Amino acid sequence: MGRLTSLHNRLIASYTLDELAVLCGTLDIPFEHLRGETLPARAWSLLQYADRHGKLPALVAQCAKDFPNRDWQVPPPRQPGEPDDDAPPDGGVQVKVEGVSGAVNIGGIAEVRNNAGQVAVGSRNVIQIGSLNVPRWLAIALPLLLVAVLVVAGVGTAGVLSVTAPTPTPVIGPARMSGAFNIAVAQIPETDIDGRQTRTADGDRVSEWMFDSLRTALKDTTAAQIWHDSLPLAEKGAVIGIITGTTPAERQESARALAERIGAHLVIYGNLKKSGTMAELEPEFYVATAAASLKRESEAEDIVGSNRLGAPVGIPLPLKGDIGLGVSASLESRAIFVRGLLFDLIGLHDKALDDFRRIRGAWTENDERAVLNFFLGREALFLLRNPDKAQAIFGSTAQALEDARAGFDAATKLNPNLPLGFWGLGTALLKRAEPVITSDTVDVAGPEFAAAETDLAQAIEAYTAALTKINVERQQALAGKIRTSLANAHRLAGFADLVKVDLDPANAAKADARFAEALALVNSAFPLIDARDARSMANAFFVRGVTQFNMGLARRLLAEDAAGGNALLEKAKADFEACLQQFDDPQSKLVLDQTLKDYRETNCAPALADVTEALKE
Repeated sequence: MGRLTSLHNRLIASYTLDELAVLCGTLDIPFEHLRGETLPARAWSLLQYADRHGKLPALVAQCAKDFPNRDWQVPPPRQPGEPDDDAPPDGGVQVKVEGVSGAVNIGGIAEVRNNAGQVAVGSRNVIQIGSLNVPRWLAIALPLLLVAVLVVAGVGTAGVLSVTAPTPTPVIGPARMSGAFNIAVAQIPETDIDGRQTRTADGDRVSEWMFDSLRTALKDTTAAQIWHDSLPLAEKGAVIGIITGTTPAERQESARALAERIGAHLVIYGNLKKSGTMAELEPEFYVATAAASLKRESEAEDIVGSNRLGAPVGIPLPLKGDIGLGVSASLESRAIFVRGLLFDLIGLHDKALDDFRRIRGAWTENDERAVLNFFLGREALFLLRNPDKAQAIFGSTAQALEDARAGFDAATKLNPNLPLGFWGLGTALLKRAEPVITSDTVDVAGPEFAAAETDLAQAIEAYTAALTKINVERQQALAGKIRTSLANAHRLAGFADLVKVDLDPANAAKADARFAEALALVNSAFPLIDARDARSMANAFFVRGVTQFNMGLARRLLAEDAAGGNALLEKAKADFEACLQQFDDPQSKLVLDQTLKDYRETNCAPALADVTEALKE
């Protein structure tokens, strides 16, 4: 077996002819110059070109990126004096030229430059055609004889001479996606009991079924661009391949790398496991960091990462040419979920809620129900930003808040390891408690205030639980946001103690302790938050500012320390000004949408006005 034979076999087992053209483009190899019409011939010519131009290591490295589950090895270097590798797999005449001045071999094609002198092979005046050594005089006479024969034949056939047309250069599409929302559907590998992944025809077929289901679900959604390896080369100039990894974390990293390479916002992937007469598709999805750059009301950074796309889908074996009704319904529900996720990420939360509600009865296993309930709670919480819309959809803003709390609570019970569920639950409970605790008319000794304090205590528990379930080193931005939320909950608890000082003077010390805890938490959040994340930075400045505002007023009123109180108020003023400044330079921010503008008008600006007025007193 020749040096290149093993690598050649892996090439033709992994790539289509169109994908081979993409590979050549990646390596800056002229695909149109490679000889042969078939995949084996073009692959062989590619290897010979790469071998002669020192590109075999780069070729093997790119193949390993495209298909990491295969064993790609760089062939050993050709030794001095060693002849070319074996004949091409599809046969044909191979002309070998050695020691030719001005001659260059391109993928097995000998080219002689204009400055070439005497053509010789080694030190002999012979030319080798296949295994036949032809004398030099005959090699010169043969072309002349061939021309004469062709002329006679041309006269006998009305002068028509048939010439084989050159292989047209394929049109290769862009290597990166460019839609408003980009979805990549990966190939589905078969996975054995040891976790080894292999790309197979059955896996490719299941992947294509997923792609077709998703394309059907999104046919009326012009915002989405969907890529799959079944698309023609002119539409997609990149190979997606499979998402590799034996663990969810490894697959997430592989999905992240793919998303960065082709510019995808969302990657759909999974594994196919066979057992007897049934196979199980285990679908997953990955939300890329790039989704955070989407305009409108995007909160993508909160859900960056991977998760299961519903429960495993049972598929009868052997696979048939068409998809069965049961499998079709299962894949359709997952496609609808993806559509809902798309709507969520571009800020159309009412449409997202409709899709998530639509598949609620189809998803029955705990893990998938946990993810679905989290998104049901998430959409309800976001819709509360528009009270009129929340009123129309839920009947009242109070019901919208209760639906949000119920969704997050269900998510945490179904999957106790879902940090986003606990974060959402804490936020819903805090939102329910805050208007009661800050009310000027509520009886602080009554049951309504006590119930609000219970909600607040449960919110602190939920936020604390969320922090224990994340990896701070890997999820710094999320940790920073949750710490800010927890700081705000402690700040509100301190305010609740402050308004009850008349009931018990000891509550003043409790309030001070709460405020100190809030300050420590929010200060620890700042280094974790991306400075370009305007909403999170503004929220952190606002929470710290309100905390110092409350502390300053308490110092002035309760401790009768005007100087100390005013110093805290000045710090609060600086934080509120910094809150406003987050919106002054939109070019430096990831997202600048209507929600952020509302935040400026409903939080930063009024707080700055209040503290400025307090400093005048």
